Amino acid sequence: MLGSKSVILKTLTEVRKQELGIYTRLPLMAHYLPTSNSLIALHIPFVNINKSLDGINAYPVNQLNLYFEYNGNYLVENGTYELLYAQGIQYAFKRLTVETAIQTPLIQSNNLPDQRKYSLFIGTRYVF
Repeated sequence: MLGSKSVILKTLTEVRKQELGIYTRLPLMAHYLPTSNSLIALHIPFVNINKSLDGINAYPVNQLNLYFEYNGNYLVENGTYELLYAQGIQYAFKRLTVETAIQTPLIQSNNLPDQRKYSLFIGTRYVF
């Protein structure tokens, strides 16, 4: 739970060695939170493919992914905290990914004014 007017810059590098060559992915992700419950995001993908992979489709084709993640929030100002767990499913085909996830709290502080029961996320991504 970041406050309003927060800016987050992040990246996650992936280097994958395959039989036909090396694939490197280095996206730059920028998130801006105009208010504490809204998000504007810009993800700029950078993909480098070894010369030996020329002509090979580097994007997943008909790939199904199941994933889980943990998120935690702590606000120093009022001492509220929560630990969240999410399970999701993604289906990727060519440059489009469709995904959905459900997030539930594992731990919440008792002094939260509105206790979270669950959150449902539905989204799509397209790689230009």
